[in-house]
Amino acid sequence: MPRASGERDPARPYVPARVPAPPEPAADSPVPALPAGWAQVATAHAGLRPTAPALWPAADPDRLADLVPDTVLDGAGYGRLTVRALSVRGDDARALGAPRGEALLTARFGEGEDAVLLLALAGDGGPGGGHPASAAVLRALGEAVGNHRVPLLDDLRAGREQALRAGLRRITERVRSTSGDSPLSAALLPVGTVSAARVYFGVGPGVPLRMRGGVWRPLAPGTPEGAFRLTADLGRPGDVTLLYGPGLAGALRGAPRLAARLAARWAPPAAPPNGAGFLADLSLPVPGHTGDRSAVAVWDAPEAG
Repeated sequence: MPRASGERDPARPYVPARVPAPPEPAADSPVPALPAGWAQVATAHAGLRPTAPALWPAADPDRLADLVPDTVLDGAGYGRLTVRALSVRGDDARALGAPRGEALLTARFGEGEDAVLLLALAGDGGPGGGHPASAAVLRALGEAVGNHRVPLLDDLRAGREQALRAGLRRITERVRSTSGDSPLSAALLPVGTVSAARVYFGVGPGVPLRMRGGVWRPLAPGTPEGAFRLTADLGRPGDVTLLYGPGLAGALRGAPRLAARLAARWAPPAAPPNGAGFLADLSLPVPGHTGDRSAVAVWDAPEAG
């Protein structure tokens, strides 16, 4: 039987499409300007490699709730905070017909001044079908944080970093021991105006980055990869903070120009991108890095005037 149009021949090896690498940024510019036409190139390549075959995983008619979408995109705005979040299936998984392995959780617990946001990523970025374990870790994390929202918010408002470190370490160790040891990167942000404090915590590759003054810097430099990390931080107007999974961590390490492009597009006075723009920004091709890409970015609005 002839194959449907666009279906990959399983007898032929998969060869990723070649995409020209973007030009390197100027060495003396911490926030390089995008070359003419690059925004159009980025928009055209909204997928990691749009010419590569994309196959769906096989579906079980009795377990359709287990299907994992290729891409999850989310966003919200709370006061001076703007959040964008995504998890995208990598090119390797698309070619193999494997599901996305990384998972994303965005949740608000509570109301009004007592609300807190949990933003979290889990998974290893590879095409090994690890999404059930990644999603289980995030569900367990969300349940624990949601059930302990009141004491966590009290510690945030009071600036009790050691209490937060101890409590979130216990939660993280418990959910990873019972639901899987997936790499985890998360943030806890109060919505109200009582305090601007927030915490970033996790285990595994992908130390969060903060862009201030157009330059990216790690929030927890020197943390061993397998160790629990936590950073309590006071956001400043104009800051952009980026959480990312192992798949995107590899792309950022392999191509410093990718971080430079994000700085060029996201630094004030530029407004936060909409969902489609966020997807395009984080989908720029990086040769040799074709795993899942998951990220959460938080913008602190710059001061008026």
